[in-house]
Amino acid sequence: MTELDEIPVSSLADRYGVHRSQVYTRMEALKRRNPELIPHKRGKKAYISRYMLECLDGMAALVQQGQTTEEAADQVLAKLPSNRANSRADSPVDTRHIGSSALAITQADETKDAEPDFDELLKMLRGLQELADNDWWLSTSQLAKVMGLNSLPSGDQFERYGFRFIKAGKNGAEVAWKVEKL
Repeated sequence: MTELDEIPVSSLADRYGVHRSQVYTRMEALKRRNPELIPHKRGKKAYISRYMLECLDGMAALVQQGQTTEEAADQVLAKLPSNRANSRADSPVDTRHIGSSALAITQADETKDAEPDFDELLKMLRGLQELADNDWWLSTSQLAKVMGLNSLPSGDQFERYGFRFIKAGKNGAEVAWKVEKL
């Protein structure tokens, strides 16, 4: 077994830009739906399988789009092949599609609701560029609206569409976000 066959639970908070408690909440949501989806211990460290990572990646994308943890868990487990649910890091895993299922879930979700309008996307990207160029800050609700999201990812910063969004203070009662071009 190689280190690539297992993913440390301790690395997941940084991977998703969330607090450790949110990682455990997502893992618990998966476990409630499939008791085999649990981390395993090796020494004092906990690790997850590639399949569980794929589930968590899909959930992260859906939560970022505004779904609840419970909705995201249901949707991910309904769309990903379940024949690998009990796949642990100590058993062989077909890694050719890792990450592609999470992307497929996100894409299927976007096309299910409505086809993205290219002109609207360009308009949003130009707006983000103007925000970055002028060092303008938006509140959390304003930025979520501009990006077409119900809520923003947790954490002090996140990246999307070639921009970095950084917490930069307050805008009224809300957090203010600075936009940087990557």
